[in-house]
Amino acid sequence: MNKHQPGQPLKVALIASCDYDPNAGVAGATVSLAAALKEKGAVCDTFFMDDLKTFTGNVLDDLLFPLKVALLKRKFSTYDVLEIATGDSWVLSLLPGRPVIIANSHGLENVAHDNRVMEAREGRLKLSWKYTFYHGGFRLWQEKVAFRRADAALLLNGQDLKYAVNRLGVPSSKAYQVSNGIRSSFMNLPFEEIAPGSSEPIRIACVGSYIPRKGIVYSVPALNRLLKRTDHVSVSFIGTRAEADAVLKDFDASVHSRIQVIPKYDQPNLPSLLKGHQILLFPSLSEGSPLTLLEAMACGTAPVVTDIPGINDTVTDGLDALVVPARSSEAIELALKQLLSDDRLRRKLRQNAYITAQRYSWDNVAEARLSLYTSLLEKRRGSQEAFAAYR
Repeated sequence: MNKHQPGQPLKVALIASCDYDPNAGVAGATVSLAAALKEKGAVCDTFFMDDLKTFTGNVLDDLLFPLKVALLKRKFSTYDVLEIATGDSWVLSLLPGRPVIIANSHGLENVAHDNRVMEAREGRLKLSWKYTFYHGGFRLWQEKVAFRRADAALLLNGQDLKYAVNRLGVPSSKAYQVSNGIRSSFMNLPFEEIAPGSSEPIRIACVGSYIPRKGIVYSVPALNRLLKRTDHVSVSFIGTRAEADAVLKDFDASVHSRIQVIPKYDQPNLPSLLKGHQILLFPSLSEGSPLTLLEAMACGTAPVVTDIPGINDTVTDGLDALVVPARSSEAIELALKQLLSDDRLRRKLRQNAYITAQRYSWDNVAEARLSLYTSLLEKRRGSQEAFAAYR
């Protein structure tokens, strides 16, 4: 019988096979959700790769992580609910007497894999021979098992949800679409007014890792052409996780003086880093529900984004963003030119993006999560009582 009693605080463990880094995607979302759940009265602990790794966080640790989670079954049985990222619950989910398990995708790996394969087939990405064995093989199988065996599967956008149901065999009754949130420090920030026709350069921000999945193959040529043709535009790459030289080498030397590269930043400092920026370029190829997009919108930037799941669940073309086809350098350049030349449109998108972002708070996310936890525990309790009565 489940130990949780109605009226008592829920005890929740959030588990993710990544190093603890509150400034990174999955880890940052996990830390923020934990804080919001605690604010709502739940008892909540987090467990990351740092807590369970044996080696240095490489593929061997990735392989061992689900096993180590299962070996800690007795420890995790003191919790009412385990919310475990990606496919890392697959071993524990096979064991009897386990707690309620929620598999949280943070962006379905199978969908990201399909995008990588497409890029590789078109010659824009090279996948190593190792990729097929783990990230493109066993890891995807793990995710399938974990999501099918969990008490609930959480997906961050509509396409991921359909994929999980139609391709992974997750029962539709166990699949839920959820959203991420932004920290309270990003809510209701002062909106920075910028006078039309100002002589100051128009600043474009690119926030996120400087990697192929973030669309740099398509955004860099567009930005390079734009910077060479206009002298009143500057670009900031924020959170690249790559040094400035690695970014600047992709641009013409004549525009280097108008490019700023910030390899790492602390998340609370993003509003100050974005001060003076009017446009956000976010040309990603694959996302679950991008936190950096929401955070930059909350800082009053006008987004130029790609038409992919997770993004098109968040913004509306012409209302709070300009949405362009994925994998189109020309479309990115045209959208940026449109914003650069139209002060009124730029201001409209900035204001509406700011308003949209206010709907995404971790407080709301935590409220919905606790409701789901409670309902799953009640369902588990009802099944246990029915089984006991039958016996």
